[in-house]
Amino acid sequence: MRTELILERSKIRLGYPIRGYVKTDRPLILKLIITAASLLPSKARGRDPYYNVIVNYVDELRINKSREFEFHPPEHAPPTVSTRNFLIGWSLVAGVPRFGGRILYPRNEIRLVAVPPLYPRESIEGIDFRNDYAEPGKKFTIVVNRELNDPYAEVIIEEWYKGPEKGIVEAYTLDVDVEFKNFRDKTMLIFDFPPLICKDEYLIFYPLTFTTKYKNIEFGIRTKVEVGSANLEKPITVPIQITL
Repeated sequence: MRTELILERSKIRLGYPIRGYVKTDRPLILKLIITAASLLPSKARGRDPYYNVIVNYVDELRINKSREFEFHPPEHAPPTVSTRNFLIGWSLVAGVPRFGGRILYPRNEIRLVAVPPLYPRESIEGIDFRNDYAEPGKKFTIVVNRELNDPYAEVIIEEWYKGPEKGIVEAYTLDVDVEFKNFRDKTMLIFDFPPLICKDEYLIFYPLTFTTKYKNIEFGIRTKVEVGSANLEKPITVPIQITL
């Protein structure tokens, strides 16, 4: 009988367990594998960019017969995103152990989709939120509690890495359409986020907001909105979360 893996959910929200059922007629090993590679460590050292493996997490269960299974990924594991500096993948691998378990053959693999947890929204004085977080392909609205003259706004993405010795932050703007509406001495900003474009159904090609801690490193993606106008002394910075 062929080994079969059945998942409770196709999309995993970080902070929740992975549950499923494995169907088998022979003893096997079931592994949860999380890998992350990044260009940022090499950039932090001032070298030509190349991918460094910064996370290689493996958890395993020994399965003797068909049964339910459950994995608890690390609380601060990274989501399955592909961005300018990160390439992160999750997979479940089931196979018959050979050579003391060093090789699994035959084996069956399922790639997983993992999305960030929903972080608590930060309160900003003078700003009202109409949404708790931003999503690809949807509108995100905030209200500035004053009327802005000739306003402008942009969404800034910061991909960052902090190692034992060096760290780096690489920032860029996300191409987002913004509509401004003035009413009752207030200004509403409506951000129309671009849709999710999936060339690979198991990777999210979008800079979702997350923070990861793994061993002696930290990394992630921060997102903020900067709002300026002719009658502001300096731009207003509003941290937000992009998620699914």
